[in-house]
Amino acid sequence: MANTEIHLGLNTITTNYTQFENDQVLTADQLNSVARYADSQIRLNRTRLVGVGIVCGLDVSLSTNGQEVHLTRGVGITTDGDLLGFAQDKLFDRFRVYDETRPKYAPFYTNNGETEVLKPVYELMEKGAAVDGGSPLTQFQTDTSKPLLSMVGVLLMEGYINDPDLCSGTDCDNQGQQVIQTQTLVLVDVDTASTLFSTTLMTKNSWSRLTPIQVHRVVVTNALKSSFDLQKLYTNACGKVHAAIMKAFNGLRAAINDVFPVMDANLQIMETRLAAVANLYGEDYRGTLAIAQYYYDFLNDVATAYNELWRQLCGGSGICIPEVSWFPKHLVLGRLNSGEPTIRTGFFPSIQSSCGCCDLGQARLLLVRLHEMIGTFTSPTALLDRRRRGVRITPSYDEDRPLAERAIPYYYESEIRHYWRFMQQPHENADHIYSYHGREYGPEETAAKDPLDFRIAQYPFFRIEGHLGRDVKDAFDEIHTLIRTKKLPFAVRAILIGGTVGDLYAKDRNHAGDLARMYNIEQQKTLHELRDVRAYCLDLKDSIRKEVGTTDVELSPVGLNMIDTQVEIITNRIDEVELELAKPLSDRLLSPKPAVRYEDHPTAYQRADKDIRIAVATVMTVAAPVMIAHYSSPADTQITQSRLTGLQLIEQELRDSTKHTLSRELYSEFVNEHAGLEHSGGVVRGGTFVLVYDAKQTVVADFMLPYLCCEPEAAPASQPIREPNEPETGPPIWRSQPPKRFQKSRRQYIRETLDNDYKKPQDEKFGELAKKVDAGILNISQATLKIVEQNTMSAMTASKRPVVSDESVFRANLVRETAQIIELQLKKLDDPLLPSTDPRRAEIKEQLGKDFSSLEQRTVEFAKRLSEQPDGSITQAEMDDHIRLLKESIKILPSERRELFTTNMKNTVRSGRNTMVKNSIVNG
Repeated sequence: MANTEIHLGLNTITTNYTQFENDQVLTADQLNSVARYADSQIRLNRTRLVGVGIVCGLDVSLSTNGQEVHLTRGVGITTDGDLLGFAQDKLFDRFRVYDETRPKYAPFYTNNGETEVLKPVYELMEKGAAVDGGSPLTQFQTDTSKPLLSMVGVLLMEGYINDPDLCSGTDCDNQGQQVIQTQTLVLVDVDTASTLFSTTLMTKNSWSRLTPIQVHRVVVTNALKSSFDLQKLYTNACGKVHAAIMKAFNGLRAAINDVFPVMDANLQIMETRLAAVANLYGEDYRGTLAIAQYYYDFLNDVATAYNELWRQLCGGSGICIPEVSWFPKHLVLGRLNSGEPTIRTGFFPSIQSSCGCCDLGQARLLLVRLHEMIGTFTSPTALLDRRRRGVRITPSYDEDRPLAERAIPYYYESEIRHYWRFMQQPHENADHIYSYHGREYGPEETAAKDPLDFRIAQYPFFRIEGHLGRDVKDAFDEIHTLIRTKKLPFAVRAILIGGTVGDLYAKDRNHAGDLARMYNIEQQKTLHELRDVRAYCLDLKDSIRKEVGTTDVELSPVGLNMIDTQVEIITNRIDEVELELAKPLSDRLLSPKPAVRYEDHPTAYQRADKDIRIAVATVMTVAAPVMIAHYSSPADTQITQSRLTGLQLIEQELRDSTKHTLSRELYSEFVNEHAGLEHSGGVVRGGTFVLVYDAKQTVVADFMLPYLCCEPEAAPASQPIREPNEPETGPPIWRSQPPKRFQKSRRQYIRETLDNDYKKPQDEKFGELAKKVDAGILNISQATLKIVEQNTMSAMTASKRPVVSDESVFRANLVRETAQIIELQLKKLDDPLLPSTDPRRAEIKEQLGKDFSSLEQRTVEFAKRLSEQPDGSITQAEMDDHIRLLKESIKILPSERRELFTTNMKNTVRSGRNTMVKNSIVNG
């Protein structure tokens, strides 16, 4: 047993010392008190203000030849305050047993019953040192039966008091006791090192046991069948996160007692509130997915705030007051085989050197914020009521930035802004922090009021809030409108969970791209052709009815009845097709039963086309005796060529494409295609915000994709069916020698009128062109009329005729042609073959109203253009002819329209520059 023990300087801390005075006789105790006080202060400064453990260097390794142990330069501090280390590298080539003759160091001994036994310890001897004895390291395994590479280096401070007693019975030459401080490198086996190293784990330090909270992730799969299944995932995740938070708080209570024990009461309040929130959100609103997501986000915030507090407390490495017994006189340097994981004493800084007093103050503020976050979390009832404020989008930073730099979430009360960021930027006004509630508390003309009106380029994330629990159409439209009006860099999608394609709210969107536009074009073309066929057959029937029994036009009553029946079939079938095509495109594509009376939709057009073609063929066959054989009409084309084939093929392709695309908006299909679906309470820049709604059309959850996903564009607006041009020539019902009393058709009468207007030889070239133009402008829209006018004026200029005069003729023909059309319509109403109860009378009267309006418009335009021509450009004879035409036009109008129209026409020409025209019209 050693005669002395290694001295621990901090076992007894000297707190006072002697103040010397002049001429004082000093004693040994007075002088020693000063030395002991200074030694205590030095040791305390090192351990409590700097830290303990290996600061740097001090790595041990065995040379490749196994003859030397290499110790690098470095420094470390023991828990007794000893400064260990070397300024230069050291080499050791010999060893000897560290036995009981050496000063006793308690960690090297173990109890064996009533005695203490020294563990296997071997001292290394520095190469070249003048020390006797020792064996070469090459004999280590032979002498000790232990592989040298398995040994662990330990640097020991042998600090003890040596008392060389030189006093005798007659003489005393004692110079005092010696304090010996010797650094020694020893080797121990792994078992011994583990006992020495275990003391360095500082199990008594509560901070070392703190760990960050890991938040359980909600992983969504396509196996979920309903919103309730998704809600259960969030409920389970919330339970796990809540349990982890409560466990962390238990450890936090013991840890903060070292730095600010007064906060213990606040921790108890936080734990109580968290338990109450868990009960409220877990029980009363167990079936509400929207609430579960908000609760999950809140728990994630709490975990983030706690982790930031944990990091501020130095991640468990900072020590307030280390205990002397941890490693009072030694440092474990690690295995000699440096290529393996080592058992080694780390460095544990003090609170002051690792975090600093300022950081400790920040930790206190973080704890206050955590307390306020839990206290201001909104109740479920208030959360649901808050939806009435509408959707708001707030620029923010993402989860890679501290909580204080992000926007304040929707589910906190606005008072949290006073604690959200003050620990980092105490000078910042809390009313300027971005938040869903910023519109309520933000000062006027500040970014917090409406952050989307200010620069957003620096923000990689956008919080989207206020949509959960609302109708999906309203929420989607609000978000989509904000994206478009504010030019935001992300897209929005909506997917359905727990429903079928029939429950999708956005069926009216374009899911087939250009295919839908192609369909609209083909639909217009088909309807024009069918209406040509219908108009032709109706005119043919009416003409035959009028001419039957006159001269050569003869047809049996049976033939007449058959024509009437087949024309009615043609009209009904085309009306049914028009009715079907007039419906919105999405309804036709998704409706299992079409409006037309056929068993299944894919063959509806086929059957309608077959009926129309048979009926037309019947009409043409019956009417053949009174028709020109070689004439080709729209009816002839209908017999030989299907009008609906192209439309049917495109619609079938469109139907298949739409069903496939719509099925991808179901939750299960969407998750299959987009595995990166994640809930974040918003969306990253360049990403896609995904609304999840149920069969009740209520938004129950939200997710986001970190990339731009195909956003369904608005479907092309349903195009109004344009009225097709009437056939160039009416149905020919005459033989090779037409009857003398045959009534001229409307087209034939107009053509003859046009021929009479252009009989002069010098007008031949222009006349032929003008006839073609006039023949193509019957019943066309006013927008097209303007284009025709421009083309006609160009033709007049090319023919080198006076433009003013020719324009007057052109517009006079427009008025005359419209008047003639009205006269024919009026004769139809007087036709004895058209009974007063015939429903076609209503159609004729409706068309008459349109024709009257057209006559008024063209007449006013004619008068206006006359009044704008310069004086002298119109002769009196021409003026008389124009006035006569105007009077005849006015006379055709119903009496109730004449007075208003006449006043309007006179007011129109008053501002003209042609005096003769103004006087003639205003006074005439």
